[in-house]
Amino acid sequence: MLEKLSLAATLVVASSLPLEAAAAAAAPQTDKVDLAVLYVGSDGGPRTEDFVRFLGEHFATVGSAVYPRFEASQANDYDVVILDAEMKPTDGSIGIGPQPQLPEDYDRATVLVNGPGVIVADRQFESKIGWY
Repeated sequence: MLEKLSLAATLVVASSLPLEAAAAAAAPQTDKVDLAVLYVGSDGGPRTEDFVRFLGEHFATVGSAVYPRFEASQANDYDVVILDAEMKPTDGSIGIGPQPQLPEDYDRATVLVNGPGVIVADRQFESKIGWY
């Protein structure tokens, strides 16, 4: 909402300026969002590399951790955690592998991506997210 109001105010100011100045004033800001984001994914691999690179373009601080070895204390310096990992299906398994074990008092804002993120929420915290 604040972003829309800011854009509207910029457009009002820009409409009273010469064309070049108006274009510069209306251009989107390239500043990064002032949040620290921790991406918890596969150990190495292209998915983790792509996510960390993408997040680094948009957020002030970005870190990474390995999904099965992630501990709640690793999130201490971050505002948001993204739980994700590449699934590697095999015969008889959907390929999630071991999950991190988080304490019941884990309270960091967390985004759940893909099956591995959802499994932690469902099995450890009994969340009702209706993904199956």
